[in-house]
Amino acid sequence: MVKKSNRHPADLIGEIDAEMAKLKKLRESLRSEIIDMGKGAHAGADYVATVTVSDRGKFDQEAAKEKLGTRWVNAHTSYKKVTTVTILPLAEGEAQ
Repeated sequence: MVKKSNRHPADLIGEIDAEMAKLKKLRESLRSEIIDMGKGAHAGADYVATVTVSDRGKFDQEAAKEKLGTRWVNAHTSYKKVTTVTILPLAEGEAQ
């Protein structure tokens, strides 16, 4: 359970997002460092990182629509409802 705060949830999410951005940047830097070590297992004191290289395919939906038709692609595509919450910083001096 999250401890209640007098701050607005949008402010809290904004702060969390800013911290996550910093952590993501640090993670990417560390990931690059591990990749530079080459393929294989690289053990630290508490965790082991394994570097593997593989091919990943990507489905080109637009090409499939051209080849098979939009109706066929739509009939074989599943959809689900998603809810998006976007948090942006308020401009300085903007009314609250």
